[in-house]
Amino acid sequence: MSTKVYSNPDRQRFRELIRFNQQIVRAEGHYLYDEAGTAYLDMIAQTGSVPFGHNPTFIWEAVQVAQSQQQPNFIQPFVTPASEKLAKALIAAAPGDLRYVTFTNSGAETIEVAIRLSRAATQRSMILRTSDNSGFHGETLGSRSAIEKPIYQQQFLWGTEYFEYVPFGDLEALRQRLEQQDIAAFIVEPIHSESGMIVPPKGYLPAVANLCKQTGTLFVLDENQTGLGRTGRLFAAEHEQLTPDILLLSKALSGGLTPIGACLYTARSWTSSFSSLDSSTFVNNQVGCLAGLAVLEQLQVDDQALIRQVALQSAYLRQRLDNLVMQYPHAFKSVTGQGYIHSLQLAEWDQEQSYFMSYMSATNLSLQLVQGYLLNEHHIVTFHKQSKGKTLFIEPPLTIELSELDRLLEALSSLGEILENRDYGKLLSYVIGDVPAEENSVSANYQPLQNGHHQAPGETCLGRFTFFAHPSEVEDLIKFLPLSLQKLPLEQESRLKEWLKSLCESCSMPAVVYHIPKIRSKVGGYVEGWLICNLLTPQQMMRLSRAERDSVADSFVNLSKALKADVIGLGGYSAVITNAGEALADCGLHVTSGNSLTAMVSSASLKATLSTLGKNLGKLKVGIVGASGSVGYLVCKALIFHCRELTLFGNPHNPGAIDTLKSIAGELYCELLQRRNGHSGKIIETLDRIVGAVSVPDALLSADSKKGWTQLYDWINHQAEVLGLSHGPIRITTDLSTYLPLMNAVISATSQGYSFIEPALLAPDAVVCDSARPADVVSSVSSSRSDVLVYEGGLVRFPEAIRFGVSNQANQPAGLGFACLVETIVLAMSQVDRNYSIGRRIPFSEAEEVFELALKHGFQANIPVKQEASLAAV
Repeated sequence: MSTKVYSNPDRQRFRELIRFNQQIVRAEGHYLYDEAGTAYLDMIAQTGSVPFGHNPTFIWEAVQVAQSQQQPNFIQPFVTPASEKLAKALIAAAPGDLRYVTFTNSGAETIEVAIRLSRAATQRSMILRTSDNSGFHGETLGSRSAIEKPIYQQQFLWGTEYFEYVPFGDLEALRQRLEQQDIAAFIVEPIHSESGMIVPPKGYLPAVANLCKQTGTLFVLDENQTGLGRTGRLFAAEHEQLTPDILLLSKALSGGLTPIGACLYTARSWTSSFSSLDSSTFVNNQVGCLAGLAVLEQLQVDDQALIRQVALQSAYLRQRLDNLVMQYPHAFKSVTGQGYIHSLQLAEWDQEQSYFMSYMSATNLSLQLVQGYLLNEHHIVTFHKQSKGKTLFIEPPLTIELSELDRLLEALSSLGEILENRDYGKLLSYVIGDVPAEENSVSANYQPLQNGHHQAPGETCLGRFTFFAHPSEVEDLIKFLPLSLQKLPLEQESRLKEWLKSLCESCSMPAVVYHIPKIRSKVGGYVEGWLICNLLTPQQMMRLSRAERDSVADSFVNLSKALKADVIGLGGYSAVITNAGEALADCGLHVTSGNSLTAMVSSASLKATLSTLGKNLGKLKVGIVGASGSVGYLVCKALIFHCRELTLFGNPHNPGAIDTLKSIAGELYCELLQRRNGHSGKIIETLDRIVGAVSVPDALLSADSKKGWTQLYDWINHQAEVLGLSHGPIRITTDLSTYLPLMNAVISATSQGYSFIEPALLAPDAVVCDSARPADVVSSVSSSRSDVLVYEGGLVRFPEAIRFGVSNQANQPAGLGFACLVETIVLAMSQVDRNYSIGRRIPFSEAEEVFELALKHGFQANIPVKQEASLAAV
């Protein structure tokens, strides 16, 4: 159920998509309850902030006593009774010689206090953290600055000049940096939550503490998440007898009732300057401190019986999780952690099965689909951190029952079986409904072609390429899915399409969806390549702001550089949003829009198809829909000497379309006039008739600009009118309804983003090469016009019958691919040293060069018809 929200609407929208938007109205013990009364087992405990389950009676009783006695709560600058009592109890329970406590409202604030405290005590400004994205410390300015990942700082426009990082676990790097004796504090977590609950190597933290002591650096142990029983000890520091200078607590200290944190520190870390200037309105409050006291007392009941139970049951949990990793290696990659703070990392999803699933995996959205499955199918709440890949966090209340752990493990086992069998239909059943079992097994049983992966003696890698693609329409999104989801009952299919359209709005960033180790050239050697996709349709792509488009393009380039690509190719609207590649011309890699080969193979396939059907191109009227685009422009160049008459169609919604078409037509006339010697055909005859009685002005004959070409077009049209002709052999128009039905053959290559050529717009027995994606010709033509041949243009046959997974570029047959992709491959094979096919006016000589290179390496234009095709000859 969609609910209007006023807080973080983007996150709420995504929660709705993965069905993680239940309205929770009650919380009791280990369960959350929605409006319908459904109970969900809580296996995250608010990342450790609910140690005894929700609404624990003993904490509420402590608070209610305070209320009944009208105890003071906020009384700054006075000190509440409970704050002094809690501070004393924490110091008594904590390891080492910690002496003072500063209370805070959150874990992030405890980090802030530690930073201020250590700088004041040492008179040094630099704070040191471990790198490798191994820690997370909160959402405030200081705490985010202590995180290495740029994503946490860049978009909020602050610097990190007083924060440095050393590799996690590298004591020598730490030693070298600390010996400079300018580091105020080294902050480290006993278990690194952000990197996936990583437990440091044994002995690392004691050595860290020793190095800090030797160099005058304060050792800050961040136990905001691990403290107070979470690891099977009251403090994680106890596992290796650590004695930090500063110890940080929050989360569990609240008891799940009210925010509170605490920074504990030694006398060495204290200064009067810090003490006199540190204050906060809401800290030291009676309610929060009473909750903290109740938590600490409960954890120490019966010689810490609850914590000992955590240690015992967590060992059982870990063993079972390890077994799942061994039992389902294609589902789970690893498990890490300690006590009741573990992470289960998902394995990569099989790229052979589905570009969609591969994209979900590469962008870590697979984890959110899994969370939705566990919540909706098993009623179990799990958690992830977006910054840490495909890692499912398991952090139950300390009071969790063994039977409840078994329930979680059974759900994970069911998930493991689904993912091991690539049964993605069953995984998504909570979104689209149950998929028949016999359909589910189709993609799991698919055996990919080997794609020439074997190494032949002496083979040479000629280069590497990346190609950026995206679905051209919702139907392509379906083709990106596993086979089990491509043939659903109508109701489910409709539900799936709507879900995909909404989901894919969040999938603009490019990611690798397929890797092919070898594509061989006919003349020897091979190239390695990667398909990189986002999941936006053309309409969604064009709705991106300029800044968003630039971000998408930059991400593609950076990903390509990381893969050490030599040539990068742009497919579909990735070329459109980069101005046919011009925006990437100086990116440091060789770039192609792929438009040259698309135009050349479309032209070649039309010629061959017409010939196969017994049609003489020289006697036909040919229309180019989208003639002002880079593909259409090159098609005009390729066909101008071969047809009877050429009509250039422009976009009626573009006010400058006619002017652009005039300049293109004039350029074509200029080429016809300059090269008509040695050529024959109806178009040359018509032009000779028009200009035969007069001399073409030299200035027009040598025109080399839009202005000059436009003047030449107008001059020839005028001469045609003098002879009583309605137009010259090249017509320009934006009126499809009048003139497209006159065309015997058509190549359509627009970037409209939707189908618009209706059945009534096509001439009897017309042949149409539709090179646009999505198609320009509406699908109903195939069923309503049996006399018309419409085929997909811009397709190329590979030298080998390879395919790029099950989806193979929108379900193309093996050995067949889009020309824009093949151009990228061919340029990598040819080891080019410059950009190709950039901009809207690609030199025809360049397109011819690309075509020749493709033929050289063994690629051929796809011819869609055979001799027995039953169409009337013209």
